[in-house]
Amino acid sequence: MLYEVSWSKKGNFFRWIDPEGLVYEVHSAEGEMDMMGTKNEIGRLMVSCVLDLVDGHATLSPVPGSVAELPPAEAVLLDWAGYCRMCYRRNQSDWRAVDEKRVINRSKGTGTPLGSGKVQFVSTYVGRVKLYWYDKGSHLFHGHPERGDGLVSILNNVAYLH
Repeated sequence: MLYEVSWSKKGNFFRWIDPEGLVYEVHSAEGEMDMMGTKNEIGRLMVSCVLDLVDGHATLSPVPGSVAELPPAEAVLLDWAGYCRMCYRRNQSDWRAVDEKRVINRSKGTGTPLGSGKVQFVSTYVGRVKLYWYDKGSHLFHGHPERGDGLVSILNNVAYLH
């Protein structure tokens, strides 16, 4: 199913809005989803996935038979990608991809930054996202924080997630 995803300014959760306008509050999430693009003027991610929501926690899986958009051969793989923060830059109506490698403190649900903090500004995201989000912050993350398996390639201001 296709969802529009955006951060709620009134609470620490993401809103997932289905095609019929039903809104789901997601307080933590993990799994894989297909990023179909963004609605920059309103700061929404367009994602396709199967959403299994239990007590605010979402387990995500690709829609059966779906094929994620792969980066073109000429796209440049970011050498720092592995655990990438995805966030909306409201004042520019575009998006960021930020190097956020971390060592996770499971008992506190926090992380110690190891990443370079390098930022790539992009117009949109597409591709298969490996999502891990537990920090209650307004950013989603592509790739596992310890495995660093979230690759990002860039071409023509588009971030290809794979």
